[in-house]
Amino acid sequence: MRGVDKRAVLHLPAAPKVPARLLLASVLGCVAAALCYLLLVHTAAGQRLDNAAYYGAMKAGSGPFKFLDAQLRRIDERSLKLAIVVIFGIGLLRGRPILGIGGALIAGGPVAAGHVLRYHVLDHPPFVVRSAIGYTFPSDHVAAAVGIAMALVVVSPPRMRGVVAILGGAFSAAVAEQVQVIGWHRASDSIGACLLAFVFASGVSGVLAWTRPGRASRHQRHWWALDVMAAACIVTILLGALSAAHGVGLRGGPASPAVQHDAYIAGLDATITITALLLATLLLLLGDADFDEGWRNALVVRRNVLRQRRDGGQVAQPAESRSAE
Repeated sequence: MRGVDKRAVLHLPAAPKVPARLLLASVLGCVAAALCYLLLVHTAAGQRLDNAAYYGAMKAGSGPFKFLDAQLRRIDERSLKLAIVVIFGIGLLRGRPILGIGGALIAGGPVAAGHVLRYHVLDHPPFVVRSAIGYTFPSDHVAAAVGIAMALVVVSPPRMRGVVAILGGAFSAAVAEQVQVIGWHRASDSIGACLLAFVFASGVSGVLAWTRPGRASRHQRHWWALDVMAAACIVTILLGALSAAHGVGLRGGPASPAVQHDAYIAGLDATITITALLLATLLLLLGDADFDEGWRNALVVRRNVLRQRRDGGQVAQPAESRSAE
């Protein structure tokens, strides 16, 4: 079509740095998830460490956490469907239906992918020490919680992403810890689920950034939110390192109750660190990108294309959406 700006019709970005970084992050997330599975599930040393943390949780006692058990059971298929509808509704309310669809995929995709991987793709190597919960990599509950948190970050207006990331990170980290505290999952299950959710969040965001780019009216980086999550990562890394160092210095190996307790604490700290780090990374990569400029602009472009075909004139481009919302 002569005279038609194909970039405007396809909504291709003028500068592909944001989608390229997001898609690269998704690939790196896949590599990290594979390494988590191979090192903690497919090696004898990883299985010993993972099981030591699990037995540490069991010996710490989950009696006082019956309330957590009841709340975790609320994260089921119905609540996930409700969350997906709400996330899609946010996209519709913002006049960005494609963004709503992308957010729904980020929320539900990790759960579906985790289920397929867990029961149909990943093999079940024998554990070095038999445990009561069997094969549980990755965690469906954690994949749902982290996926919902990241989806809300993506579909929220750019100026609100920092607050949403903090609240979503606190919620998803709590769920990722609680499934370990009450003995439903090991640390590797939670970490693997977090990485799987990040793969979907960064991958879908990369596709949206490439095909439906947009930008807020004000430059948004949310340094304060990034500072909060960086501080949380530093604290949990230090605490986890202290627990790990203390456990290494004790006798008895993975069978020692003291070592198992330290492994349990280190696993919880590692889970918080990974959750905060992934949400901070997603927030930093998104920046002020606000995807899907809206169906109105798409209709204007299509109408102008048809008019250009009929009249042989130039296509008038619609104004860029500059609303910070």
